[in-house]
Amino acid sequence: MEAEHALLVLADWPVAAVRGAVADLPERAMVVIRENGPTGERHWAIDAGSVQLVTDGADPDLPLTAVMDLDVLPESPTVDIGDLDAAPRPGDVLVRGSEVLGVVRATGGDRSAEPAMADPGPSFTAEAEPPGPEMAEAEPPGPETAGAEPPGLETTSRFRAFPALDAPDEVREGDRFTLVARFTAQAPSTDPAATPVIVASAPSQVTFVVQVGGFGFTFPDGIRRELTVARDTPEGPTVEFAVVAGDVKALATRTLEVSFEYAGELCGIAWRDVRVLAVDAEPASDAPVAASGGTGVQLGVDTAPSLTVAIRSEPGAAQLEWLFHPREDIERPSQRVMTTLEAPSAEAFAVQLMAQLPAAKDSVSLPLTVRGMGKLVNRVIPDEFWAMVEATWKATPSGDRPSLLLTTSEPFVPWELAWVDDEVVDPALFPPGVTEGPLGSLWRVGRWVPPVRRRRGPDRPAVPPAARVEADAVAVVIGDYAADTKIRNLPHAIEEGKAIALRYQALPLTVSEGDVDRLMNGALERDGAAYAPTVVHFASHGQVSTQQQQYTGILLAGGRRLDLLTVEGSRLGEASAPFVFLNACQVGTASTVLSTYGGLAGAFLGTGCRGFLAPLWNVDDEVAKSIALDFYQRTLGDGVTVGEAVRQIRAGFGAGEAGTATPLAYVFYGHPDLHLSRGPAQPDPGGGP
Repeated sequence: MEAEHALLVLADWPVAAVRGAVADLPERAMVVIRENGPTGERHWAIDAGSVQLVTDGADPDLPLTAVMDLDVLPESPTVDIGDLDAAPRPGDVLVRGSEVLGVVRATGGDRSAEPAMADPGPSFTAEAEPPGPEMAEAEPPGPETAGAEPPGLETTSRFRAFPALDAPDEVREGDRFTLVARFTAQAPSTDPAATPVIVASAPSQVTFVVQVGGFGFTFPDGIRRELTVARDTPEGPTVEFAVVAGDVKALATRTLEVSFEYAGELCGIAWRDVRVLAVDAEPASDAPVAASGGTGVQLGVDTAPSLTVAIRSEPGAAQLEWLFHPREDIERPSQRVMTTLEAPSAEAFAVQLMAQLPAAKDSVSLPLTVRGMGKLVNRVIPDEFWAMVEATWKATPSGDRPSLLLTTSEPFVPWELAWVDDEVVDPALFPPGVTEGPLGSLWRVGRWVPPVRRRRGPDRPAVPPAARVEADAVAVVIGDYAADTKIRNLPHAIEEGKAIALRYQALPLTVSEGDVDRLMNGALERDGAAYAPTVVHFASHGQVSTQQQQYTGILLAGGRRLDLLTVEGSRLGEASAPFVFLNACQVGTASTVLSTYGGLAGAFLGTGCRGFLAPLWNVDDEVAKSIALDFYQRTLGDGVTVGEAVRQIRAGFGAGEAGTATPLAYVFYGHPDLHLSRGPAQPDPGGGP
């Protein structure tokens, strides 16, 4: 077993104190953050460079937990070395009672080392003094304060580097050129706040799977390479892709995008703009330097979905590009995978689908309509996708449900309705008693939004999505429109909202402009104190227009809307990064605005929300109420993941609510294994409905 020296700081220390403690530490040095909460001690092992990056420029009086957003980061398991039955794993924080000893960096050795570890001697983790006025200027701990190293432990360090690409600024159509993918140890000068790729418990040589894509280019020598770098000195090694520029009318700026994957989990994305000139076009003498950038993430432990699929598209185009990231060591396509929709665009294709399902309500042929809809979706899915699904399913332990994350810049098509039967996968894979059904009822499926470029700071939303959201603070917007004679009232939505408020001690809000404005500004109060909800539920009217964005949003009392521009400008995501459930008709649909990812789904996620759930089409008021209450019982009551709860709801189609496709309407944006964790149960003041 190997471990690394670490500096211990407390989550409630002011930023100034933490900044002083880590100021001169090497970027790769380890820092253990401890939070003393109502359920006991929690620890996060984070490299000093990340702490320095996040605290730089932050309000020095704020507590560390306010700027580190610890609930988004995976918590590090804690292992007491006095427990002889414990088996520390990479990333674990080693403790002896309340004393932190260090962080396990890589597996090795055997249990024969344990007797020596039972009394390791002095701690080799330096603990800063409790913060005082002088703390901001305190000297960081040196080797002489770190203490002795416990027997059986070797010092190592985690992998930390920034993804980068090199390519010509300008080429001509038909030119063949080289794209180089690599890592740099320092953030690029063009974006000093860029986010690095961080891999806890990396071996000395780290191998990444690198895949390239981009519209308007072809890749004659394949799209995938393996890049192996030294953990401690990642600069140097590169991989190269041959690229051929497609035809243009005169001049076009096109983007190459490269994904970096480690152990089956997407951990970084880099992009590079290239200007493509027509053969007879004059080069621009004053053309700016082509833009480039990249973003990375800190990988958690065992958080990768079974399969991640990136579906890329250009606005208004019918072509889709598919990239596959399996968690297991499964063979994947080496060449580019493209499909073409049977409509002028993904938007037009989806509008056809959404218009038909609600129209089939109460029809005895509704199950056949749903099956036909799924078959239609299948026609635009490549065979390579089904091959990856089948191989992933076979690699999943018996009795488990695989999980799928769709990272899609195509926000329209309901891929969750793709029909799975013996025509696309081995029928032996189906659970007992099941012979076919929608993909979203057989697998845990979540979607996510590709990060949007930002001039300064990390791209958002973060990739991969969070795997846990603390759900102790809930706010519910109750759609009571009784006072507005122009809006149809929703009696079941009112019952739904009141039930959620009562069962989960949620803060009830009206659908008025005033209440919703306070919510979106992060300015809610409860009992005279600030209230920051980490779960927000809307039970109300919703409306979507894929053509006129001003008519997309939550309908407020008085006729105004909570539209996507208001959400884009809101402070809700910055204030509490909640999970959002919009139980209203059609608001789950996303659409393109100004060539970026739009609609309410993209707007909420782009501002920092960690999950989003809403229906794609008009839903039955009474059935929607039942689904919402069932969803929260499964997630908050039974501890089921969001992806599994939504899968179970979809699987109920045709079983309990005849004549409605509402159970299939819900689309979930977030990690398919997202947990809504809740602290100890509070007394129910009303006994629950």
